[in-house]
Amino acid sequence: MTLTTITNWLNTLIWETNLSSMHKWQAWLVQMLRILIATAKLAPGASYTARTPRHPRMLLPRLAERGLAFEVYDEPDGSALVHVRRPA
Repeated sequence: MTLTTITNWLNTLIWETNLSSMHKWQAWLVQMLRILIATAKLAPGASYTARTPRHPRMLLPRLAERGLAFEVYDEPDGSALVHVRRPA
């Protein structure tokens, strides 16, 4: 198996998979990976917003390590909106 094959498989798993067909922990992990990948590509001054199934407490230290600013808005249903910005 080549690196390209593995990369293509991961991209398909992360971006094209319907999360409703996964176990809760798998869906959570894929959602966190999507956020980390999307925010890694942010230009200075740009932002990214995502909805997560619950408060993303394990994600927040990873965003801080990358020098990103973030705000989390907890929703009444237990989900959360995560707004991430790359400082200019």
